[in-house]
Amino acid sequence: MVFAIAAWGCGDGTFQPLPGWEGDIGKARKEALATGRPLAILYTASWSGRAASYGRKNLSTGAVESELRRFVKVNVDLDKLRSDENKYDVRWVPALVLVSPLGEVKKLDLGNYPADYLAAELKQLKPWKELEGWSHNAAAAEKQARESGKPLAVLYSSAWIETAREYEAEGLKEAHDELAKRFTLLRLNFDAEKVRARDAGVKKVEQLPALVLHSKGGDKDDNILIAGQHEGPLLKSFLKKLGSYQAEVKGWSNQLDKLREVQNRATGQPVAVLLDKADDWSSHHFLNYTLASDHVRERLQAFVKIRLRFEPEMAFLKEMKLNVREREVPCLLVFDKNGAYYQKRMHNSTEDSIVNLLRSVGGRLQTRSPGTEGK
Repeated sequence: MVFAIAAWGCGDGTFQPLPGWEGDIGKARKEALATGRPLAILYTASWSGRAASYGRKNLSTGAVESELRRFVKVNVDLDKLRSDENKYDVRWVPALVLVSPLGEVKKLDLGNYPADYLAAELKQLKPWKELEGWSHNAAAAEKQARESGKPLAVLYSSAWIETAREYEAEGLKEAHDELAKRFTLLRLNFDAEKVRARDAGVKKVEQLPALVLHSKGGDKDDNILIAGQHEGPLLKSFLKKLGSYQAEVKGWSNQLDKLREVQNRATGQPVAVLLDKADDWSSHHFLNYTLASDHVRERLQAFVKIRLRFEPEMAFLKEMKLNVREREVPCLLVFDKNGAYYQKRMHNSTEDSIVNLLRSVGGRLQTRSPGTEGK
């Protein structure tokens, strides 16, 4: 059952589409499909004075009208729609749903948006264009990958997401040459290729832009997912290190004896142990972005820093009676000045959370029994 709700006001009981707007949603969809134009669906109701005002005023200003000229426009009465016609699950009025020719959807359904906000939202919605240096034909790219021996790097993107367009023009462009050395490049629209995207691990639009680096052997479990927008140098440095584990990293020791020295009271410094993995984007991002940020790096100066390659059966973890699961890696294990385990932070922790932990251990030091975590 569909509920149409208005905050205030009521109409005269009749429904008429706005001037210049189609009233038949089926006809409008066919026109949009035939012309390749995006679709704008305005949901109103005859009893809603607020919806009527929204159409007459907010959507009829010069800036909004100008942007809407690119769209096939249809104004429908929500109360009179069949359930199969309300495919975007609109439940109240007024609501505006924008649909691209490739199926990208933007719902403006939280009320009576002001005209300047609407104009800005509409202006963001750009047409899907080819990206230089990237194939847009999946079959052709797959054939090229087989013939060249260079596996696919698939970018799932959207023309209607500003951060995706920025990434393509900035960070991804900067890393293009390094990507092209190792991979066959394919760019796909997320909404048009949702089944393929989900199979590759890109399950929701919030992950976009998303770059999936396929394994050379074709094993899905070995694919690398790089979700979100990132700076070019960070992406380039990751690509250069693929296939190897860089044991030596400036400022980090790979010698566990450093922890032993603390436990033997030879230094009196707290210890931060980073567990990470090779060919793992989260590990690279955690080490070179999160832990390298100014605030975290400043706090880490007071710590003995040790970096170890994670293995599920690490003798170090068994010795310290610590349970670290592979899905928690990369993570930072923090020990107090006596070498006793204190707490851990995983790669999805905020910088503030890490700073607060380091501050508490580096300032008000406490001794904890191995295998216990501070609260």
